Amino acid sequence: MQAAYSLEAARGLGSLNSDFVDLIVAKSFVDLTAQPTNVRRGARASYVWAVQGKTDFEGAARVRLLFPPKGVSVVGDPPEITRTTAEFVFEIEAAEDALLGPVQGVACEITLTIGGQEIRQRSGNATLRISRRQL
Repeated sequence: MQAAYSLEAARGLGSLNSDFVDLIVAKSFVDLTAQPTNVRRGARASYVWAVQGKTDFEGAARVRLLFPPKGVSVVGDPPEITRTTAEFVFEIEAAEDALLGPVQGVACEITLTIGGQEIRQRSGNATLRISRRQL
């Protein structure tokens, strides 16, 4: 890949150019959904996601939780899915200072390797509710 840089000094404008690369736009591999889930401050919960396969792929794909609420973290290793996986589970934990209430827009990122290259797909739009600690 070659890059060229030109600067139009009088205007203070710059540009950076490189060779074109081939892109392949493909259908998504999976669709992910989750029912609204509740976790209490200071506690753990299972966050279950359903998988609907769209395009076959070989091997396993890693799944990472995106946009968890403040104070919520994933416990343990991230799950892996294959083309036959029907559901997977994140074990999550809410800290004592976790933001209370429902948080929408929690999603997942799937990473799989095809032809020696990592492919990433984002899917899901779920709700996670944080409740007060149980007395």
